[in-house]
Amino acid sequence: MRLVPRSTMASVLVALQEKVYKFYFSIMDARVDPSTADALSGAGVRWFLLDAVRERNSQELEEISITSEVSALLLLNLNEKLLEKENLHSNFLASALVEPWRTASQSSQSQSSRGSSMIRSPAVAQGRWADEVHESNRIQNQAVWSPVQGTRGGVAILLHKKWLPHVIDSEADLWGRWVWLRLRWGQKDLVIMGIYAPSEPSGQATFFKRLQMVIPEADSLLVAGDWNVSLDDAMTEGSSSAGRSDAVALLDLLRNQDLADPFRMLNPDDLGYTWFSHIRRDKGEKVLSVNHLAHPISDHKAVVLDVLLDTGFERGRGHFKFNNWNLEEQEVEDWVKEHMRDWQSVRELFPSSVDWLDGGVAIISGIMDVCSRILARDRNREEADCKKAVERAEWKMEQHPVSELLWAAERERSLAKWDKLQLEKHQRWEEALRVKGVIVQDRLTKDTFQRLLPNRDYQQVVQLNHPFDERAVPVSDPGGMLEYARLYYADVLSTRRTHDTVHSDLSQEIDMWADTAVVLTNEERLSLDRPITMEEGQQTLRVMASGKCPGVDGLTVEFYRKFWNTVGRPLVEVYNDVLTGGRLGKGMTHGVISLMFKKGDKANVRNYRPISVLNVDYKILAKTLALRLGRLLASLVERDQGDFVQGRSIFVNILTAIEFEVVQAKNREVAVLLLDLEKVYDRVGWAFVLATLRKMGFGEGFCRWVIAMYTLSTSAVFVNGHLSQSFQLSRSLRQGCPPAPLLFVLQLEVPLNCIRKHQSIRGIQISTNKDCRVKALADDLFMVSENSKSSLEAIKTILMNYSQLSEALVNWNKSAYILPTQYSLQVEWGMQRVDSKAGERFLGVLVSLQIMESAQGLVLQQRLMTKLRVWGSAWHLSLFGRALVINVALFSLIWYVGTVSQDL
Repeated sequence: MRLVPRSTMASVLVALQEKVYKFYFSIMDARVDPSTADALSGAGVRWFLLDAVRERNSQELEEISITSEVSALLLLNLNEKLLEKENLHSNFLASALVEPWRTASQSSQSQSSRGSSMIRSPAVAQGRWADEVHESNRIQNQAVWSPVQGTRGGVAILLHKKWLPHVIDSEADLWGRWVWLRLRWGQKDLVIMGIYAPSEPSGQATFFKRLQMVIPEADSLLVAGDWNVSLDDAMTEGSSSAGRSDAVALLDLLRNQDLADPFRMLNPDDLGYTWFSHIRRDKGEKVLSVNHLAHPISDHKAVVLDVLLDTGFERGRGHFKFNNWNLEEQEVEDWVKEHMRDWQSVRELFPSSVDWLDGGVAIISGIMDVCSRILARDRNREEADCKKAVERAEWKMEQHPVSELLWAAERERSLAKWDKLQLEKHQRWEEALRVKGVIVQDRLTKDTFQRLLPNRDYQQVVQLNHPFDERAVPVSDPGGMLEYARLYYADVLSTRRTHDTVHSDLSQEIDMWADTAVVLTNEERLSLDRPITMEEGQQTLRVMASGKCPGVDGLTVEFYRKFWNTVGRPLVEVYNDVLTGGRLGKGMTHGVISLMFKKGDKANVRNYRPISVLNVDYKILAKTLALRLGRLLASLVERDQGDFVQGRSIFVNILTAIEFEVVQAKNREVAVLLLDLEKVYDRVGWAFVLATLRKMGFGEGFCRWVIAMYTLSTSAVFVNGHLSQSFQLSRSLRQGCPPAPLLFVLQLEVPLNCIRKHQSIRGIQISTNKDCRVKALADDLFMVSENSKSSLEAIKTILMNYSQLSEALVNWNKSAYILPTQYSLQVEWGMQRVDSKAGERFLGVLVSLQIMESAQGLVLQQRLMTKLRVWGSAWHLSLFGRALVINVALFSLIWYVGTVSQDL
């Protein structure tokens, strides 16, 4: 039995009520004797004459059952899938069936032949694999391929592990010439197709005609590969060589499939193979760039495309963000000052100062939103007018040669004005980078500016699963995704200890504070409780980072710096009213939760880190308190907590080499625990934080500020530019709030102190007066314990008590431990054992009992390559610009890993 050479494999879809079947048919030439045919029939093979397939409504076909619900009548649809000259009525088939077969020995004499020995195994493997690709490869190792046939084919489509679209269907050519995948992306179907065209023109023409029959229908189509047709005059209609058969067939394919060639569209006179551009067209897929990558051992060049995919729904408007360029407009400054003067006259109409200020700031936000749009429109219009003037002058120069000098002068004036506008943009972009510590010498383009900025790309969410109900249908519409995200965060940020209040004394339930002896002095307590002044607020604004994303009111740090003398006094009054029982405004305490993808399944909302974007009027108070607390934190926190404490560094406080050397060299039966706290900031209970502050001697004033900032806070979730309904928070230290990490470190000292002083816990003796038991970097916990049940159980008891009171949760399944290979852990908590050869990655560095230089080098290389890919298409940068990229994007990573590794 053999595959008929040069034939096409066809597929037929059969839609039933509950499922869809896909059948693949290849044209086979079976030459078997009757006894063998009978044996195959017993194994399920059905034999019938070819004439039966050619006739419609064949009773014989109807009686043949392929499955319980599908008969062989579907074979009558095969002709619709085949080229006319290759279908079941064609002379091609009749002649192919009487051709002599090539043997394996004959095939070996000619590399270009397609004997049965070369194609039988790939064909069988393909038939088995194609039906399983959609289930077995949907999540991991997504790929579809058409195997190589000698030197005449071989194509593949591989989907990156970080991009997990829903794979609907796939199909591949038997001869390695084409392969396609149908994906569900957002609300649209996307077909990605890879091709490898023949090298001879006659074969190309047939190939392109055949492609039109195998390309599936879809909302969007992307076809890429080796076309083997040069982009010369033969591709241009009307040229002398336009009638060439391969070019005609390819042009017909482009027209019939409504395909656009981005290179030819943007570079009509360029005979090269690649181009670089960020022009976006009004198509579902927007090709951002195309580049080729040469390989030293291949004469083929890989083509890399940057494609912006349309998910089928528009991104929402998002919330307003004030453009700091508008601070240079005198009219804006005059209006803000006049508004605040006039707003004073209606102050008595509001029940409180905070409500009055909330209303005034809301009006400023709304007016600035409108002003920003008007000013942006005017700036864009001015630049567009310059461009039109240049184009008009150039057209006039061509149409009126007599007045060419006049229009040339007009063109030069318009170009000069246009260049001036571009220079102003460059200077503003340069300043925006300077405040972020990036100094440039190149003339900036918008693309370079956006690449040099920290990653500002929004996290496009295309689908979300229900956070709690696995049976619920996944959603991809904006409203459904907002609701799923809101359900999850409203649950995570709600306390389970509903009976607790901000005044609860949790030590009456479990006294975990007995080992926390540090207390503020009276002078330190008063420094935290003192009222905020205008000068202190202004100093806070000076140290706050510029260029940061504002809260939902859109007003930036730069705005408050500009108008501090206008809005600062009522703000300070509201802050200080909290000390006497007042509260903060609803607008101040409202935050927007922005989702930052971490890793894993993008449809799982748990795999996103929630960053709270807060209004600047709230952050001025929060930053002021953080600055006050930061000066005292070192005296309240032990030295083995290294994060967010002034004067301490990540480099000296992750597990140092000496602890590992003692464990390994002396073969000590000591376990190093690497503990993972789940959603640490989101789960922190306010009652536990306030109980800790009071036990440490914090005054009532500071505690009231903490209560005002957190206990009355609300949030909304931001997904794809859309905002969800607001919901109330009843726990969490919001990521993005300045004092949140400091308060977290303080409350974490309570369980850490219990571990440091517990009599049953045995760590590792480093020196006569140094016992290493625990080290922490914010929420990343390292614990060193002898491998005894009493010591390990004592650690777990403390952590369970901490979890009960604070609502923190140790994720034992994601936690790990390091132990010399000859020992086994005395308790079983579900933690993973670290492979001594592979190591465990922590804070970007591999830790293990063994030397990890080579493995660490591989990890570092992978991270560097990931960063380089971001800059892979920025060929336009100068030598200085490329040096800047290396310094900013790459050397910082190498320096960090190198410095930390010295301590390991």
